[in-house]
Amino acid sequence: MSSLTLPHRRPARPGLRAFLQRIRDWSDRKRSRAALARLDAHLLRDIGIDADRAAHEVARPFWTA
Repeated sequence: MSSLTLPHRRPARPGLRAFLQRIRDWSDRKRSRAALARLDAHLLRDIGIDADRAAHEVARPFWTA
């Protein structure tokens, strides 16, 4: 019986891991800001944000925290 040898999987490099995390962060921000844009004034008041502040946040690019 022969044994099957699987290729050794190298751990991801720290730079690659950081890059992938940044992509996930950008995606999360984009999704969160899109959700914020869909809230009406009543829901914004419920979470303690006025419409002007929400509009300002929604207008920010996804790459800015």
